[in-house]
Amino acid sequence: MSARPIVMMTGSAANEGGEFVHDDTGRSLEAATRAAFNAVFDCRAQSANPLVGGRTARHAFSMFDSGRVIGVIVVAPWRERMHQESVPTPGQDRATAELLWLTLWEGPERRVLVVTDLDMAQGLITRFHGCYVPAHVDVLHFDSVAHSFYLAGRVGAD
Repeated sequence: MSARPIVMMTGSAANEGGEFVHDDTGRSLEAATRAAFNAVFDCRAQSANPLVGGRTARHAFSMFDSGRVIGVIVVAPWRERMHQESVPTPGQDRATAELLWLTLWEGPERRVLVVTDLDMAQGLITRFHGCYVPAHVDVLHFDSVAHSFYLAGRVGAD
């Protein structure tokens, strides 16, 4: 499966040399990814903790712009050196949990799961291919080196 390019990243999220400035923490990469997403998709998504389904459950989403987009950014790799191939990694578990939260969202916003690891994007699409969810979730891969977002696929209804 090959990811399809959506758009090349340009603009304020990159430094003068065209590279994203971040340290080794996931929070910095998450912030850079969110800034790039906002620039490319012309929105103002911020971290938010909205009620899910208007009930009592709250969840921390990486990106929320009311009426436009709700999403999560996962910076963990699909595989870690210490794990056996058949055993899910903590990153896979987190991405799966975030996918669940996105499928529970009842609002009109576009649902996106942005991952920074291509293997994670492809692994999630493969794992959940054919699963029913009432509203689809777009799985995007953000390549911070190429400054591009790629649509890896979609989980759920069309």
